[in-house]
Formats: sequence, C-alpha cells, structure tokens
Amino acid sequence: DRNSLVRNASSLENLAERLVATLRQWQTHPGQHDRTLVEKAEKMVEEFHHIEQALAAGDQPGHHLSDCDAAIALWQQIRPVLKACDTDEREQFDHIVATLTPEIVRLRTMLDE
Repeated sequence: DRNSLVRNASSLENLAERLVATLRQWQTHPGQHDRTLVEKAEKMVEEFHHIEQALAAGDQPGHHLSDCDAAIALWQQIRPVLKACDTDEREQFDHIVATLTPEIVRLRTMLDE
C-alpha cells in the first residue's frame, strides 16, 4: 500500500542521512579520506527523498524502480568499505548495514508489485 511505501522510503532516507553523518565522523580519523563515500551516501539520501516525495504526491510506484536501483548500486559500492572501519563508528555502521539492507530490498520489492 502507498502509505507503507512512503514510510519505507522515508525510513531509508533517514538511514542514509545517518550513514552520511557517520561517514563524516569516520573521516575525521587519520587515514579515512575517501570523500566519494560521503558523496555516494548523499546521493542515496536524494534518491530516497525523491521516491518518498513522488509516491506521497501520487506517482505510480513502478515509475521509481530505476531510482531505487540507483540507490542500491550506490549502497553496493559503499557497504564493502564499511568493513574496514576499526574506530568507534563501527557499531553504527553495523547497525545501519543490518537495517538498511533489508529495508532497501523491501522497498525494491514493493515498488515492483
């Protein structure tokens, strides 16, 4: 149902925003300077925000499969790098990974129904 889709996209947008903030914090440590990670996470925020707003405005869910696929592709680039984290941010990254991954799969499945 549309309300579930909007809530799911909103939840993913919030998770992606937490990812951006955690990546920025991680990058304050010596040796963590891949700025493209923050840019990719910010692009994920934009994709989820766009999906949420469009669905709330009444767009057909199927019209946003490519937006979701773009966010998935970005996540697939970011997620493996997070395993290298050996600082205090590791726990937050683990939580984001454990939450964001199934939520993004759920959104993709719901958009395609």
